[in-house]
Amino acid sequence: MRFTHCFFFLVMLYSGKLFAEGKPCDLPHIEYGKIAQYYYNFKNHYFPMRKEKKLSYSCMIGYTTETGTQDGRITCTAKGWSPVPRCYKNCNKPLLENGAFYGTGTYFKIQEKLQYKCHAGYHTPSGGTEDTVQCGPEGWSSQPSCMKKVESCQVPDLPHGSYFTAQQELRLNETLLYKCDEGYLTAGGNATEEAVCLTHGWSLTPNCTKISCSTLSAMAHGGFYPVKKIYEEGDVVHFFCEENYSVSEFDLIQCYYFGWHPDPPLCE
Repeated sequence: MRFTHCFFFLVMLYSGKLFAEGKPCDLPHIEYGKIAQYYYNFKNHYFPMRKEKKLSYSCMIGYTTETGTQDGRITCTAKGWSPVPRCYKNCNKPLLENGAFYGTGTYFKIQEKLQYKCHAGYHTPSGGTEDTVQCGPEGWSSQPSCMKKVESCQVPDLPHGSYFTAQQELRLNETLLYKCDEGYLTAGGNATEEAVCLTHGWSLTPNCTKISCSTLSAMAHGGFYPVKKIYEEGDVVHFFCEENYSVSEFDLIQCYYFGWHPDPPLCE
């Protein structure tokens, strides 16, 4: 009798393990999106959902998936839903002075592009007369702008660095060479840097920035913000994880003169 009870317990335990492993995906929470209503009405029947099962979802009006479509499709995997279902807000047509957009659209989906042209005597940030921006999950890839062309560039003040010339003003296409003091890096992340005077100003405005913390590598199953090439003392970075993952340690770290503290976490 005792053996029978033990056998029954082991069978139930093993079956429960298989059941749990075969059904890893719960009802997904999709901000600004939803799945078919009957999944909500009969949640206990459909969820947890087995691996390899697929599910369709729709984004609300004014929102799209990361690929720019109104509807998305996800698959249940051992690690949860893949890809993680998300709905992103569409981009509104930005303001533009001294230029004009091609087309008359007002709202743009993720991945859609918007081309614009500057009026005579003005130029885009890259120095041309036309440019294109793209709508992404975080908004436009860059802010469309048209700036007045310049004939020369003023040499800016350079704390913690020095120039290789005494000139205070350079003509178009002239190059300005500078270096930074020990413990500081140029705007391009080097010890020395060249800046060229262009129609829209310096190719890269001379600047020397103190650096005391290493750059942060990509985080599996998560991310962090802000993302910067150079982190200065006092900067704080926030970490976050995808659905079904959690931060292993603290979700905030700070840059000190001796480096990051605490150490960057993981998504587990």
